[in-house]
Parts: sequence; structure tokens; C-alpha cells
Amino acid sequence: MTLNPKFTFFLVIGVMVIALFGFVNFQKIQAENKEIAYQEKLKQDKLLEDSFIQVVLEPTAIPTAYQLYAPKPIRIDNSLDIGQYFKWSSLNASGLKGIGVNTTMYGYKELNRFTYYDYQWGQDFFEVAPDGMEYFFAYIYTEMIDDGATIYLPQQYNYGLLINDEMYYPTLFNYEQNQIREMDEQFNKNHVERIKPYAYEYLYAQNNLTHVKSPIMSPREYLRAGKSNAEDGYIIFTIPKEHNKRMLRLYGDFFSFGSASWKIV
Repeated sequence: MTLNPKFTFFLVIGVMVIALFGFVNFQKIQAENKEIAYQEKLKQDKLLEDSFIQVVLEPTAIPTAYQLYAPKPIRIDNSLDIGQYFKWSSLNASGLKGIGVNTTMYGYKELNRFTYYDYQWGQDFFEVAPDGMEYFFAYIYTEMIDDGATIYLPQQYNYGLLINDEMYYPTLFNYEQNQIREMDEQFNKNHVERIKPYAYEYLYAQNNLTHVKSPIMSPREYLRAGKSNAEDGYIIFTIPKEHNKRMLRLYGDFFSFGSASWKIV
């Protein structure tokens, strides 16, 4: 059978139109699929990004067997032992001759109470520590070892007793006319005489009625070279009775020459 040429022409045209329509739909479907895949990928990336931010800003607590702390600064204790000397020195302007001083804490005594003789009243009295406290007597020795000029002597307030990061300062006592009996049998460092209050020296006052000379104490302000001029005496501190001696330090401040500390044990 022979086909009509006109019919054949329209048939071919129809087939081409159908094929073109199908191709266009195929491309459209492909583009839509790519767009869907792209949008899905954006959603996944967004989920990952949100999850990452969530972890960083709000971390989940994880049980652990160890508790971490910020490291504490290391404290280096350069405290001297009892009897060890701290030397503080200085040269004069020429650099040829200066001063050199040795200071040490060479002993201590602890008392809940002590007895003192009052020369004005002519009798003994008691001094009792407050509840929960005690008296700590620190024995201090200071000597100029170089042939320098006379220097100002560090006073009792140049010292402090540190216990568990709390500083205790010397307890004021009327040394000028009182003698502590418990110190009568305690000799000074060089075993020359009985120990006296630090930064004080013996003087004698004569009673005009009895003509008897009574020893009194006078504050001492200066130090000269030589062992015979060394300052040797005790300083009284009122501290808690319950304390760990390993945590106790005596601190001394020696003006611009430096400072030192001594441990008890």
C-alpha cells in the first residue's frame, strides 16, 4: 500500500513534535531532580552546621572520674632554719667601705601565762593569754659584722609572725619597768646575760629614798659594730594556741636591705 505523501509528511512532523516534547519534559524532570538534590544537600549542610554550633556553644556534660582545676601558682619557700643568719649589707658611696649585718631567730618559747615583777609596785603580777590564745616569745639576734657606721636598729614592729596566711604583730608590753620572771633563767645567744626584750637595753635608776638602783629598760635605736654591741632579745606575739608549727614563719623586714623569714620546724 502506498502512503499519501501529504499524510507521511504530517506523520513525520507529529512524531518529531512528540519526540521534542518528550525530550523537553525529560530535561525538565532532570532539572527538577537536580534542584531537589541541591536543596536536600543544603538542608543536610545546614543540619551539620547547626549541630556543630550546638556542640561548641552548649557542650554536653560527660561524667569523669577526675575534677580539673586551674593550676595554682607555685610558692617557693626560702625560709631559713632557726639559727641560720640572714646577711643584709650595703656599700657607701665610694664602694670601698660599707656595712654588713647578720640577723637570726635562734629560739622561741610558748607560754599560756607569765609572771612579771613590777618595780613600781615592788611585787609580782600575772599576765594571762586570752581564751584560745598563747604567748609566743621569739628570740632575735642582730649583729654588725663589718666596720661600718652606726645604723638604725630594726625595731620590734619590723617583725611579724605568719600562721596560715594571717600575720600577727608584736604584743605591746610595758618593758620599761617590768621584768618577766620566766625569762630570768633564759640566757641570750652568746650566754653572756639573761635574755631581755628585743631593741631594749638595761639602765639603772636610783631610788632617792632607799638609794637602791633598780634596773629599768630603755628603748634602743642604734646598732654599732662588734659582738659586745649586738642586739639580743625576745619579741612577744599573741597567737592561737592551736596551730601547726610547720605553717609558722617569722618575717623580718630590714628596710631597703631586704627581708627574710625563719621556719620553726
